[in-house]
Order: sequence, then structure tokens, then C-alpha cells
Amino acid sequence: MRGEASDSEVERQVLVGQNYIVTCEKAALEDQVATLGNRSEQLEDQVSSLVWEKDVLVSKLARCKRQLACARVDGAVARGNLLWMLEKGVVCIIDKVIESAKFANGIWDVCEACEALGFEKGKRMGGRSASAGEPKVPDPGCVARRAEKVDVALSSLAETYFVGLFCLGELDYDGFR
Repeated sequence: MRGEASDSEVERQVLVGQNYIVTCEKAALEDQVATLGNRSEQLEDQVSSLVWEKDVLVSKLARCKRQLACARVDGAVARGNLLWMLEKGVVCIIDKVIESAKFANGIWDVCEACEALGFEKGKRMGGRSASAGEPKVPDPGCVARRAEKVDVALSSLAETYFVGLFCLGELDYDGFR
């Protein structure tokens, strides 16, 4: 019996040792589970924070897209208004130049000089009618005087101070609308 008791004691000692090892391993695993639980909570908090930041960025992106769309529309409207104002401004300037007495007199002088040379109602230089073909002998002195008159009229018009004609007062941009 003593042999059996000693075998039992040895087995008990082995089992106690194994139980101690299992208990230590269990405690280590429980510590790891607790650590992993804490780490899992930290990661969940980070995920929640990142999701919130993503939502904020998505909201900002949507706002920026709306602002960009509005800016594009405003730019197109401004570009259209600018083109319209430029067109109206050019028309106003041309109207003012045409209405200018200096410009009108210069054009009238050129017209009179050309008429004197025979560039009127189908006539060509030399007094020949473009339609009838009737030759007419021009006076050489008269032709020279008329040619000089055309030169003077064209030179006078060409030397007109057009900058002064274009600056005939302030343009009323509000009056365009």
C-alpha cells in the first residue's frame, strides 16, 4: 500500500504542478484579454473619431463644391455683364464720335473733296461716267487742285485727335442697363 500511496502522492504533486501552471497561464491569458479589451475600446474610439472627422470633411467638401458652383455662376454672369458693358460702351463711344462735329466735318470734307474729283454717283476719275462710258476731257489744273483738296481733307481727318474724340465725357455705366 505504501507504493500506491507514494504513486498517488507523486501523481498529486504532478497534478498540483500542472494546476499551478494552468492557473498561471489562465491569469496571463486573462491579462491579455483585458489588454486586448482596452486596446479594442481605444481602437473603437479612434474609429468613431475618424468617422466624425470624415463626416466633417464631407460636409466641408459639399460646402466648397456649392461655393465653387456659385462662383462659377457669378463668374459667368460677371463675364456676360462685362461683355455687355463693353459692347454698350463701344457703341456709346462710336455714337459720340459720329455725333462729334469735328469728326462729321472731317468726313464731310473728304466727301466733298471726292465729289470734286468725280467719285460721285457712279463717276470715276477723269469725268467718265461708269454707266454711260462718255469720255470728258478734264482740265489738268482743275484735277490737280481737286486732288490737293482730297489730300488736305484726308490728312486733316487722319490727324484728328481721336483720343480727344473718344474721351467725350464719362461713360455712364448705370445708364446702360
